[in-house]
Amino acid sequence: MVSMALQGHINPMLKFAKHLVSKGVHVTIATTENGQTRMLRNTKPSSTNTNSKNPGIQLEFFSDGLTLEFDRSDTESLVNTIRVQGSKNLSTLITHLTKVNNYSCVIVNPFVPWAIDVAAEHGIPLLWIQACATYSIYYRHSKNTDPFPDLEVPYEKVHLPGLPMFEVKDVPSFILPSTPYYFRRLVRELFEAIDKVNCVLVLRFMKSRKRL
Repeated sequence: MVSMALQGHINPMLKFAKHLVSKGVHVTIATTENGQTRMLRNTKPSSTNTNSKNPGIQLEFFSDGLTLEFDRSDTESLVNTIRVQGSKNLSTLITHLTKVNNYSCVIVNPFVPWAIDVAAEHGIPLLWIQACATYSIYYRHSKNTDPFPDLEVPYEKVHLPGLPMFEVKDVPSFILPSTPYYFRRLVRELFEAIDKVNCVLVLRFMKSRKRL
């Protein structure tokens, strides 16, 4: 599994990893070195980077191309650097890991689209996880399969196959014109590479939790 070192990205990966481990699958989670200190502190790993609470989960880290002291609130620099340097370092890590283990697939989240190309270079099948409705919206917008209204008008109606009617204000922000270019580019690059993905795992729910 490959993820950015952000809590909202790592936590869903860890939850999914625990489910896989319960089925007897060995899981390696690879993320950037800047998240190493807090991840190792929170997961209490052994000296082999194996999570002692979940022995089937191995933690590995690669450089995003920036120093640990770099202010990563400069998101544009982070996104641009990790695309180039992070992908090279992830490739080096995979080369090292595959000398010891055979990996059946690589699982990525939507915010590391460059990992798709890295997995393809190593000939490893790839799975990608995303909420079903969000994936559908991203895909249809990026591939131009369906017309969209003016995305600068919040209350314009959006009609897409298989989804209830909704408004522009409910569209995932990463495709809105108001979103910084480097985030919109992430989505574009993701769906430029999506044909290399062997399978897409989607998340769905039957009904929302009641509000307290």
